[in-house]
Amino acid sequence: MVQGKTMKQYRSGRLTIWDGKKRGKGHNSLTGVGSMIGIKSGKVIGYGTRNKRCAICEAADRKGKQPRQHDCRLNWNKSSKAMEADVCADLVNNCSLRHNTQVTILVGDDDSSTIKKVRETVNHEVEKWSDIVHAKRSFGSALYSLQSRYKGNKNLSAKVIEYLQRCFTYALKQNKDNPDGVKTSLGAVIPHAFGDHAACDISWCGYLQNPSNYSHASLPNGRDLQGDSLKQDLQEIMDVFINNAEKLAPLGSSQANEALNNTIGSKTPKIRHYASSESNDYRVACAVSQKNIGHSYVSQVITPKSSR
Repeated sequence: MVQGKTMKQYRSGRLTIWDGKKRGKGHNSLTGVGSMIGIKSGKVIGYGTRNKRCAICEAADRKGKQPRQHDCRLNWNKSSKAMEADVCADLVNNCSLRHNTQVTILVGDDDSSTIKKVRETVNHEVEKWSDIVHAKRSFGSALYSLQSRYKGNKNLSAKVIEYLQRCFTYALKQNKDNPDGVKTSLGAVIPHAFGDHAACDISWCGYLQNPSNYSHASLPNGRDLQGDSLKQDLQEIMDVFINNAEKLAPLGSSQANEALNNTIGSKTPKIRHYASSESNDYRVACAVSQKNIGHSYVSQVITPKSSR
């Protein structure tokens, strides 16, 4: 998601890497694609692909010959992981060079390499907002990872984690565009669950509204969570998000890009390999056309301009 003279959105993440297998946190993909989508229009206003193979060039190389004239799409020889940052920087830079438009805000996951590459490429300031869906997913993943250290402890059961995730979501949605409110609300979540209501607000805290009869509706037996060590570990996880309240407060979302990624995936399924020819780029272009103008793009492509 980006803001400037015109407002745009950018997202190129895990789902944009199609060919090859993902191993751990890395990629060995042979191709990648990134897209930029306008916030107001919802249209794709920029996209780019990176391809690590060309079958014709490889065949000629094996024979020790010069490749025949062809539509070569080979344009990447670095790591697959670096594709995302490179495409993003290229799209942002093209907005400045081709359209005289500055992209000043990016919305995406917390991959620091992407925003670093963008800031190194352009001459204007670019702000980073967190993708709210990815933030909620990261918070939940951190809680479930912590659960392995407290096996059998009912104070960090799946029910408790779901409760903390709901509180996390409420704290963000109730404080849209209010970083201080996000900090305060997120900072109250863990203490509240452990019976410390000093940072709570009476508008949502049942204990402050009725101290004598209050019990937690979603915690085990309605009681406060217990354990100083657990409280400290949970607070350390929450502090990561509190320290990024400025990025979280706008509630940025890249769901439009994820929807486009799904369309691209339907046209370039992982069980087939299209990355060594121009076929992959054509298929991505079809997905972009479908996003922008609908399925009528097919008839517009095959109908000669003279007969339209």
